[in-house]
Amino acid sequence: FDSRASYLTYSPDGRLIAGAESDQIILWDARSGTKVTTIEQGFSSSRLVFTSDSQELLSNDGSNLVFYSASDGRVLNQFECRCGVFDLSPDGELIVLHTYEDQVRLVSSFSGTVIRELGSEEDYLSQIEFSPDGRFVVAAGSGGLMIVWNAVTGETIFDGNSNLSSSDQFAFHPTENTLVLGQSSEMEFYAVDEQGLRFLRSNDLGESFFSIQGLTYSADGKEIALGNFFNGVWLWNVDDKRVTYKLKSEEGIDTVAFSPDGRSVIGAGWFGDIYEWQVRGEAQNVQQPTEAPRLTDVTATFTPTPASAFPALMRSPTPLPLVAATPAAPVDCTVRPAAQAARIRSGPGTEYAVMGNLSATASANGQLTGADNFTWWRLADGRGWVREDVVEEIGSCDQLPQAS
Repeated sequence: FDSRASYLTYSPDGRLIAGAESDQIILWDARSGTKVTTIEQGFSSSRLVFTSDSQELLSNDGSNLVFYSASDGRVLNQFECRCGVFDLSPDGELIVLHTYEDQVRLVSSFSGTVIRELGSEEDYLSQIEFSPDGRFVVAAGSGGLMIVWNAVTGETIFDGNSNLSSSDQFAFHPTENTLVLGQSSEMEFYAVDEQGLRFLRSNDLGESFFSIQGLTYSADGKEIALGNFFNGVWLWNVDDKRVTYKLKSEEGIDTVAFSPDGRSVIGAGWFGDIYEWQVRGEAQNVQQPTEAPRLTDVTATFTPTPASAFPALMRSPTPLPLVAATPAAPVDCTVRPAAQAARIRSGPGTEYAVMGNLSATASANGQLTGADNFTWWRLADGRGWVREDVVEEIGSCDQLPQAS
């Protein structure tokens, strides 16, 4: 049983943990760590989203968006969707998705009917989410790309870049339209409103051996859990702007989630272990965390606060412009499986969904160094990415341009 999860999340009621692992979904009892059910779907979903009542789980099986029963894994509803990243609106009525044909759409969560076209986006998107009040959709992509849409009108209100060279993972505050981006040891905070995206501040962890691989807010918005590529999880106090705890593990942590009650943090390690740390006791007293146990049979979505409870949003400045890249000279590069069929991922890293297998020679047109420090080749036919250690390169592949 391959227990390495590419995504973890708690159910809003805190009773279940769901993990996307290889070609299946695992549901565990959050209190005991025992397995509740396994869903075989033949595809590694990049995201899992519980409905607000914790009864259903939304996933992508590669060809369809599927609602599963959280109690026994039965298929409750599904509709065809060849898409990558997706999210469920806070009221559960809409799904935003990015299709393989580069279309960003809002569809009905009940029928899959297209409600609104948000536009065409050819750049790779690593994450897309609704704001906590459901009025905006934010997407992140490689090279620091950030896009914001008005979910009500369908208008694109920001299309530019963050100050980070890579902002392909972000987390919304649970009750405010603000978000945090992470790269290396730096975090940046932004506000989202009708004007677009506005930079608020940045904070650096001040640690050379830290590379943010996953981040999430606690349900009260007071802490941020940061997965470290090198080892463990750090907890950041938002008000004090400092690290309060360093939770240890025997390996780098790829994805993290806070329990809804704020008592526990879970993280998935690079080498197949899932860790759970208790950071608060029953009386909500902060306790010194210890090294987490491994759960051998064992990311976060919370029930949103009504929009009427939100504070007034901060105004946004003029969006940052996109900088056009200088066209590179054509490079002849092809790749082929080194020994057997190589996995194709939706992005440059093992944390991304498996899109299929490379079984024959194919052309590549770009490269990126992933968080695992391997070079990833982008397939020219748009199917995805393959890692250098599972393919043989033919031609001047090292001269391919850095993908954006």
